[in-house]
Amino acid sequence: MNTPIMGAGGGFSVDSGVSPWGRYKAQIVAGFFYLFVLAGCGFHLRGEMVLSPILSAPYVNAANAEFKEDLTKVLNRRGIRAVNDPEIASAIIDLVSVKFDRQVLSINSRGQATAYILTYQVLCRFVDRTGRVLASPARLKLSRTLEYQSTQVLPKKQEEDALRARMREDLVQQILRRLNSVSQASPGGLKTEQFS
Repeated sequence: MNTPIMGAGGGFSVDSGVSPWGRYKAQIVAGFFYLFVLAGCGFHLRGEMVLSPILSAPYVNAANAEFKEDLTKVLNRRGIRAVNDPEIASAIIDLVSVKFDRQVLSINSRGQATAYILTYQVLCRFVDRTGRVLASPARLKLSRTLEYQSTQVLPKKQEEDALRARMREDLVQQILRRLNSVSQASPGGLKTEQFS
């Protein structure tokens, strides 16, 4: 390819020695290199998860219908077929408890709450069909501040529902990360983790 170079006597060109196809191949190689580097750092593109065969068809056990539905949907989107019968499940994702709490953070001059602290606490564990623990139980805790942008009752409820849905989504992602690291190690002590 000829690259124009401007000189004192006008324009002339020199051969750079690199064809367009050569540059294209170099870009492809560089792209694969960056993907390998990112994978080595623990970064993974969202999509199908590759799990141990024992977690390939899990059953989600949860008394909280919202959490069970959210987790099951995300598992299915990631290529993991969640089953509806624990008897045929390869393993059980057991959400032992899901607790939600709302505390007043601030009030206005009329004594009306203008902000709350919302908190979710989830205790989860992973077991096989026989009840053998695959990983230590984990307690996940997530808190968010809700400041109302409206004084109307319906918009305030919509604001809270939207924030609660985002919090559940964050906790589901934490559970998925735990699934990625589950091994058939002997059970350990209860772990408490705080996520901001």
